[in-house]
Amino acid sequence: MRIAPMVSFTFVVAALWGGTAIAQATNADLSATKSAPATASAGSDVLYDVSVTNFGPDNADTVTLIDSLPPGMTFVSLSQTSGVTFVCSKPLVGAGGAITCTVITLAPGASAAFQIVANIPPATPPGTAFTNTVSVTTATNDPNSENDTLIPATGKLVPP
Repeated sequence: MRIAPMVSFTFVVAALWGGTAIAQATNADLSATKSAPATASAGSDVLYDVSVTNFGPDNADTVTLIDSLPPGMTFVSLSQTSGVTFVCSKPLVGAGGAITCTVITLAPGASAAFQIVANIPPATPPGTAFTNTVSVTTATNDPNSENDTLIPATGKLVPP
């Protein structure tokens, strides 16, 4: 027995032509951005600025932003600094893990910004590099997935 993969599309009726509805696929180009310091010291907190934007042309439905803390770093805080309000889950303070933020609909041109603070343990050796990944997904077709995942690195640690 062969099971075919399920593919779904959302369509919006764009026009009536001679009594026939013409369907147009719904598209939303989501983008995730992130900035991080080039260097940090062992025992310090690192601030990551994260944002998600819908470049349209349509609404993005069921938008999920995921920021996975690098192994060895621990969660300190999360704050949403602007934009459409997302609902977020996060690790306990002092624990590792992922931060997940969701919103039902992100309109074209809308964005949201977050600040994430993570800690580098004091015993981390100089020269250690941490890589932090952020990604955004949507239930809506995203024609440009190249800007959905960003992997900036917090550069090498400097001696304390």
